[in-house]
Amino acid sequence: MTQIRICCPKCRTPVEDAELGSPLTGELGEDKSCPHCGFRYQVRDGITDFAPEDHFYWGEISQERMEEINRRAEQTGWFQALSGCVESISNRDLTYYLFDRVRIAGLVHYYNPERKEAALDLGSGWGPIAFGLSEFYDTVYSMDGVYERMRYQAIRARQDRVSNIRILKGNLLRLPLSDDSMDTIVVNGVLEWVGLSDRMADPQQLQNQFLSEVYRVLKPGGRLYIGIENRFGAQYLLGGRDHSGLRFTSLMPRWMANGVMKLFGQQVSEGGEDFSFSDMGASYRTLTHSIPGYRKLLRQAGFARPRIHWTRADYNYPWVSGTLDGNSLKLYLEYFASQASGPDQTLDRWIARLPKSILGFLVQLFSTDLLIVASKEESIDGLEEQIARTPPQGSFLRTTLETRANLNTTYWFLNGHGVGRIAQLRPISQEGTRALAVETLDLPGGHPLRPNVLGEVRRVARWLADFQAKNQSGLWPTEQPQAEMHELVERAKQFAQDRDLEALLEEYDRQYQKEIATCAVPVVVEHGDLAPSNIIITPNDTIRPIHWEHSKKSGNPMMDIGALYLAMLTKINAGGDNTADVLRQVRAIQESYRVPFEIPWHLSPGYFALRSLAREMGDAELGPENYMSWKYWMHLLPITLRYRYTGEVK
Repeated sequence: MTQIRICCPKCRTPVEDAELGSPLTGELGEDKSCPHCGFRYQVRDGITDFAPEDHFYWGEISQERMEEINRRAEQTGWFQALSGCVESISNRDLTYYLFDRVRIAGLVHYYNPERKEAALDLGSGWGPIAFGLSEFYDTVYSMDGVYERMRYQAIRARQDRVSNIRILKGNLLRLPLSDDSMDTIVVNGVLEWVGLSDRMADPQQLQNQFLSEVYRVLKPGGRLYIGIENRFGAQYLLGGRDHSGLRFTSLMPRWMANGVMKLFGQQVSEGGEDFSFSDMGASYRTLTHSIPGYRKLLRQAGFARPRIHWTRADYNYPWVSGTLDGNSLKLYLEYFASQASGPDQTLDRWIARLPKSILGFLVQLFSTDLLIVASKEESIDGLEEQIARTPPQGSFLRTTLETRANLNTTYWFLNGHGVGRIAQLRPISQEGTRALAVETLDLPGGHPLRPNVLGEVRRVARWLADFQAKNQSGLWPTEQPQAEMHELVERAKQFAQDRDLEALLEEYDRQYQKEIATCAVPVVVEHGDLAPSNIIITPNDTIRPIHWEHSKKSGNPMMDIGALYLAMLTKINAGGDNTADVLRQVRAIQESYRVPFEIPWHLSPGYFALRSLAREMGDAELGPENYMSWKYWMHLLPITLRYRYTGEVK
């Protein structure tokens, strides 16, 4: 029997809710009332609205534009309406916010495959997290206070035939859900805004009230997940604006921040076309806290000691996270952040030289964003604990690919010699729903390839040349590589949407056809994705490629060498000041790769990019499930296609 979870927010008596997929009429809706206390609410357009009199609007775009998106969504489909709009929005790029599957990458920190009956996304906005969760939970409750957003979610759910999302509108301080009813509650970018829900009450008391409501609704053994900024995060120390719209207010004592808001709060605007803070009142209400502060806040609401992870850049896109220690941060700075370019890379390299004890101190105090997992019990048992084999008290780093719709996630467990064990999680279909398959690999230590370290690049190039020579099994017929490339180019042109890129693709095709015609292309074993993060260099300098899910017994040798080139070419494109170093590394591959086959290696980055695009897009039309993959490869194609043997990027 299905548990009744939606209830009256006043007396908690079960009430009638909206039928999912009901017609979107745009009318006022059907008035309902609680059979016990008479509390009035409305059911309309697939939404159960427990605050129909509240017409509050807040959003990344104006209310008028949001209403226009909903009108278009009903006429042309939600994805067409949205993808046609986001590129024209001037105040911020909503593409990643709305489409990137990495939005739910933090799922692995709190997911328990034995407890997946019900999840709640509070302050769900446009719903990208709620719809992501719907693949892993039997029922997802998506709740927000803005009707226009919930209407958009209802349109999407109906058009995509998502039958397990219940859409609610209401007050976050009085949740219309029964006690002990949710296995998971997601509070992503919401807790800091709770202080605006009642301008007459103390904002910290409102946060306490909100968390107490969350505690009431969470099941014993369930988990609360919070994504939020650190009050003393480095971004604020460096002068970034916090949610008040002012600089340094989060660092100030609360009384001082209140005084600053009285003086300057009414004059603040973030600068976007519709995103204004001028209605926030004359007090500082958007409270964030330090790590000890969040622990205290959760303890006051009844939660046991939470587990907290740092995440880099933004909790909205938690593609990387780690334990609060110097080991996980050092691994990230040395082997993942170092693959970027520009001023941030220089700062990261400097910080990475610090002792681990100091790094641990820094990450505890100044992490920019945090992922927090809490429960009613001290002991938490879930997927993360299972893959860690013991309660995850040791050091680990988690990374999730941000361009793949299937969200491959890797845990890097650390020991005294570096990476001691790797666990890879891949979503699979299981009895009509999604599950996470786990594969583990024990290592003696080591670290991922650093493409900026010349000696490591040379060793990997030599390993690859030897690997391909040993695994050669004949030659491809002369016409096969030509036909393959022509098909790849024609496929890419379907998605190019740009005449300049189409011309570049045609030029690349002509060059490839000309140069490959005189070559004998061997059949070799492919790794399929020889990115730096998939290559482990052990303490004795042994090369250990990992993650062979794209491997092929009969492949083209240009695929893997192209992946190595691409790791460096993207750094040149980033516009950093290390172009000369990158070019030396590119030439080091050419010199170290004692070419056993006479084929045009300078065309390999383009070949790798085109093959990867074809693999990501498959036979599908451009749609929400592959939108970010399309954006990613369309960005990289010009870089890879313009590359020449001289190591120049035009």
